Amino acid sequence: MAQNNEKVLTIITNNPRVKSAAILTEHTTLFFLDLNKVLTKSRDLIHQGYTLITHPLAGSVKPWANPFRTIVLEKGDQLNIRSLEIMENSLQKYNQFKEDLEENFSEKLNEAVKKDYQLIDYDLIKELI
Repeated sequence: MAQNNEKVLTIITNNPRVKSAAILTEHTTLFFLDLNKVLTKSRDLIHQGYTLITHPLAGSVKPWANPFRTIVLEKGDQLNIRSLEIMENSLQKYNQFKEDLEENFSEKLNEAVKKDYQLIDYDLIKELI
């Protein structure tokens, strides 16, 4: 169990760069999932008392255009209504524009573009990992 001043963090990502850079300790958990599950797993954890540390749609790239997403949450002991509102709004926004994505969008990107998107996502949370 974490000491009083140590946060228990959970990282939920589909970004291989984040996965390889994350320093996992007894105070950090990482879930590596596909993009849709990153968002829904985060929502499910919020319902279990976790609080958002990073915004689900952070970044200057359109949330439906970047195929890589990382969300960091802190373990808590009660439902954080603000985190739930942010997560539900983010899911709604993502799903609204998801229809505009081509099928298998991320698979069609060349490796250089994928690495650029991975870097953008990684830069948003690198201080936390």
